[in-house]
Amino acid sequence: MENTIKTLQIIIVCLSLGACSTAPFKIKSEPDNIKVFLILPESNEKKSLGVTPITKTKDEINELLGSELPSGGMINLLFEKEGFVKKEVWLPSAAGGDLGVDISVKLSEGVSSQEEMKTANDIINKLFLAQGYARTQQYERALIEIDKVLEVFPEFDRALTMKGAVLYGQGSFKTSLEAYEKALNSNPELRNALDMSAKIRKKLNMSVRDVASKKAPQ
Repeated sequence: MENTIKTLQIIIVCLSLGACSTAPFKIKSEPDNIKVFLILPESNEKKSLGVTPITKTKDEINELLGSELPSGGMINLLFEKEGFVKKEVWLPSAAGGDLGVDISVKLSEGVSSQEEMKTANDIINKLFLAQGYARTQQYERALIEIDKVLEVFPEFDRALTMKGAVLYGQGSFKTSLEAYEKALNSNPELRNALDMSAKIRKKLNMSVRDVASKKAPQ
């Protein structure tokens, strides 16, 4: 289980996207000189973005995709370096189809097994499907897909954060808070989960959570 999660790095958007940005898209890595590929959504063809560090404009990404990246669209990046575990990243676009973000990816030494990659891809597909349901306000269907992931990886922080966002969209603030704070118990550095936890606690007239204590909400 641990190796599969290490194989998988997902950057997911939770219901709402950031404001439009025309800033370039920057990719850094540890170590440097990691090959980065853009996976085309229809054919799964790999298009090289180069080796890290990389800076790309929106137009350059669209040229590789062969079409405009829509608002709320997702691009799939693959990071590869000999002697290191492969890693996939799903990155959402902001309003207007802009990426406008900096990302930093760290690869672990080792080799990914086929089974680990298959499991990681299955997780990505379920969360991507859940995101699509959430965007069309099919919240129950979104939760079903997220819970399929959490049945296998109950402490997977990114899935818990997404579940918190879906529950918040439903107006289920208490259970949303529980999901966000469970994510924080797994990873106290999740900025989005920390911000949402504080926002919901304020809405429910609860005291701000002490993240350092890593205690579940009462």
